[in-house]
Amino acid sequence: MNWTTYWNQSTIFDRIMRFSTRFFCQRADAVLGLEADSRILDIGCGPGYLEEYFVDRVEHITALEVSETYLQQCAARFRNQPGVNVLPLDVHAYTQLPVPRQPAFTHAIVLSVLQYYRTHAP
Repeated sequence: MNWTTYWNQSTIFDRIMRFSTRFFCQRADAVLGLEADSRILDIGCGPGYLEEYFVDRVEHITALEVSETYLQQCAARFRNQPGVNVLPLDVHAYTQLPVPRQPAFTHAIVLSVLQYYRTHAP
């Protein structure tokens, strides 16, 4: 089984991820310096737990995800939130982010994702 297949399944890790993401957000909040006009890029958003924490405090969040299951969950969770844009991240071209260069992001968050990247980008 590869990682993309794994992340498309429901596992006990889903519950752990909700808890650990909230823990991360609470700790990171003190050092990120987020403002009302902050624009976050979240690479590997999962089901949207990070977005859930920050959505009412920042101007915009762009959430990228390779797992179709998590992509659908995150998109459904924020379908009525104009400040959240959920986009697919191509598992075969994950270094080519499908986001506009302007307006610029003020923060990029890559929470528990880098270990799944291949050593060499395509």
